[in-house]
Amino acid sequence: GGVTLLRARSAVQIVVDASGSMNEDYKAGVKKIDAELQILRQQNAILPELGYMAGLYQFTPFKTHYEMQTYDRVAFQRAIDGLPNTENAGSFVGQPTPLAEGIAKLDPILAKLSGKTVVFVFSDGTYTYDRVTKQRPLDVAKPLADKYNVCFYLISSATTPKAAKLLDDMAETMYAAPGIGLAAPQVG
Repeated sequence: GGVTLLRARSAVQIVVDASGSMNEDYKAGVKKIDAELQILRQQNAILPELGYMAGLYQFTPFKTHYEMQTYDRVAFQRAIDGLPNTENAGSFVGQPTPLAEGIAKLDPILAKLSGKTVVFVFSDGTYTYDRVTKQRPLDVAKPLADKYNVCFYLISSATTPKAAKLLDDMAETMYAAPGIGLAAPQVG
């Protein structure tokens, strides 16, 4: 269960997507970004405070909403409430999805942590290809998983076969690495 997982970890990081594609419908009447925030709020309400470190980041553009610190439910909820949503973010249309770059920006944060770390990445599986670095999300995530004692979990809001395949491919590749687990559950 969740308590066992958290007791075995020393840090939890959550990375959320607020790009243009997150303003698309996930299901009738629910935008992807609002589904993402609903899950965050539900999980925050039931996470136990066990003294582990937590951080909350947005990768579109990269921004810290809750600096890595001891998890505090009330303060973390305030950080979640500060994330973009369909009411306060204005138009999402045309915003890029720098998923690979966002994952890469976790490197210095992960470098400062000791023990095991869980990184939850909320994504719809779409991303903007960086023509400069020529890196795709998997190209960045796998080396981080190999370099640090980190387990990536993808929370998918994919609505197209191509986007779902990207997340499934990331999950498969990461799962195959020794000691690394990665899942791509679908937002419910």
